[in-house]
Amino acid sequence: MSDDIPIHSADAVADEGGSGDRRLITSVRSSLANGGHPRHIENRLVGEGVDRTTAAATVNQAIHERDEEVTKMKAKGGLWLGGGLLLSIVTFMAASGSGGGMYIVAWGPMIYGIVLLVNAAKLAKGMEDQLADRDFAAVVDCPLCRARVELDDEEWESGMFTCPACSGDVNLADGPETVQCPWCRSSIDLDREESRTGRFVCPVCSKQVQLKRTATS
Repeated sequence: MSDDIPIHSADAVADEGGSGDRRLITSVRSSLANGGHPRHIENRLVGEGVDRTTAAATVNQAIHERDEEVTKMKAKGGLWLGGGLLLSIVTFMAASGSGGGMYIVAWGPMIYGIVLLVNAAKLAKGMEDQLADRDFAAVVDCPLCRARVELDDEEWESGMFTCPACSGDVNLADGPETVQCPWCRSSIDLDREESRTGRFVCPVCSKQVQLKRTATS
């Protein structure tokens, strides 16, 4: 599915104020629902004039809201299923205790609850698959000027690159490596083992990260 859904420009956001922010998040959520990769959506926002920090925050907010919707759907499904079961058990026990009689088997609420739970599970799995390669590029902070730089395969393996912002030659082996968490955009200092494997747990958002040594496009 394509993520090429029109997104409001930075000018529209500025003109609309808070309403513009809401409409921008809604547009991003539409792109996510259509299979758009978060990084691609973020880059398209930047291309349309939104600054990188705002674009990243907007995408993260859209993902957070979608996570909350799935959580609410699970809770609602559990309530309908549990309520249907409880009603069926209570009426059955009442009928049994009185020596027989009619009781209710609440199939409708129970089936509705199961459907909600199944749909929530499918959405959660789809979101997990969609975000699986969110950390597809190694992004590091230049130790000289603190600019964020995306490294290609050779630069990541060697730890050496020329910063495009300050033109300084960098060797990450000379000091602690600082990378950007692909989830919350925080700058994280890696120890030698984390730097070697590209695997760490972000101390800010507690997400597990696996930086993959793949060239950026």
